[in-house]
Amino acid sequence: MLTSFRSALARGVMVAALIAAASPSFAQSPGGAEEDVVIANVNGKPIYRTELIELFRQQVPPQMQQMGVMPFYDMLLDRLIGFQVLTEEGRAAGLADDPEVTEQMARIEDSIIRIVRVQRLVEERTTDEALQAAYAEYVEQNPPTEEVRARHILVETEAEANEIIVLLQGGGDFEGLAKERSTGPSGPEGGDLGYFGRGQMVAEFQDAAFAMEAGQFSDAPVKTQFGWHVIKVEDKRMSEPEPLETVQDQLTEQLRSQIFQEIIADRVASAEVERFDIQGNPVTEEPATEAPAANQ
Repeated sequence: MLTSFRSALARGVMVAALIAAASPSFAQSPGGAEEDVVIANVNGKPIYRTELIELFRQQVPPQMQQMGVMPFYDMLLDRLIGFQVLTEEGRAAGLADDPEVTEQMARIEDSIIRIVRVQRLVEERTTDEALQAAYAEYVEQNPPTEEVRARHILVETEAEANEIIVLLQGGGDFEGLAKERSTGPSGPEGGDLGYFGRGQMVAEFQDAAFAMEAGQFSDAPVKTQFGWHVIKVEDKRMSEPEPLETVQDQLTEQLRSQIFQEIIADRVASAEVERFDIQGNPVTEEPATEAPAANQ
């Protein structure tokens, strides 16, 4: 598989590879000798490790990236060296002033300007105050709900479940019986399922557990698709929202996405926009579409 991929990559379209390597999304510049490593020199111009890492991310399929960089190192370095040789040759041929090059460079410049502009605008508005407001909204949307902490003993037959209930009624230890008799994956932990809310267990199990009080075990077996259960409720409580530290990354990402959408909508609303259909005819109604991703 690796050999065939190497061959396919080596036969890849050179123009597409060159464009990908020159993409502003992946452009690399060394941050100094202490931050990067020179892995080749081509006519005195260094090629840096970060360039190879980015080419690896661009051209090696995600499922093969799990193998790491080293199986592809020599192949990718050869590719980068080839890129540099062709770049120098093109410059020597005067392509820097070629109309086709300057046109494409203008497009790349537009892309970079757009990306940097929106990144800075989003960053300006992603403040601590905005994050706190987002967290307050998260808390409001996730009000406290009832939770139970339960143990269970799962067996194959109703008769076996009734036998266990008799043992418990006689003073048997629920945790010990779960370790000894339960066929469920929680058996080695004494049947402990931890805390759960409504909707997290199958209906029959959930209804039985929430109907019991803390410290109570079921006086009749509970049948589900998995078998027969004997349930014990250890505790009941009202849930609490996740602390900010736990959900901060998720909320920040959502906040940035929301801010980006608002920026686009605001800027478009204040611009003079004429729309045409695919045939070039004027469009009088604006389509209800979402803004494109920030890195487009």
